[in-house]
Amino acid sequence: QTDSSIDNINKTALLEDNDDYNYQIAAWRWKLVHHISNCSAIVGLIAFSHLLIPVSKHSPLIVLLNWTPQEALIMHKYAGRLAICGVVLHGFGHLMHAYWRW
Repeated sequence: QTDSSIDNINKTALLEDNDDYNYQIAAWRWKLVHHISNCSAIVGLIAFSHLLIPVSKHSPLIVLLNWTPQEALIMHKYAGRLAICGVVLHGFGHLMHAYWRW
């Protein structure tokens, strides 16, 4: 090994023992989990708004999009699945955040 690679190993070991470095890593992870969970909530909310498209058989939105009622029901199924996944991911992310604080 060269002297520069040994110096890099020593710098890494010093950083890992540093509490400020560990705090920065924890803060970065917290921000990432918080961002992902909030974005998944937005995805869930947008998907929830699409659940009401096939409420009536002759909805103006279905006519405007030139969909059959069967196509609207398929979109309704996938929007529901996406909404549930977004809400569950949002809740799980905030649960992880609350667990990390303890």
